[in-house]
Amino acid sequence: MIELNAAFFIQLINFGILVVILNTFLYKPLRKIMLDRRQTLAASRQRTESVDR
Repeated sequence: MIELNAAFFIQLINFGILVVILNTFLYKPLRKIMLDRRQTLAASRQRTESVDR
């Protein structure tokens, strides 16, 4: 059976801190870059379609 001692809870807290740090400094900026790129490509696609017509 799994023993729940202080080390388990410390690791759980460390994991939570890691998730917050990664979300703040890695995932949010990366999602913003991907969204900006998607919007740029959509605008470019619309411009090329309007020129083709």
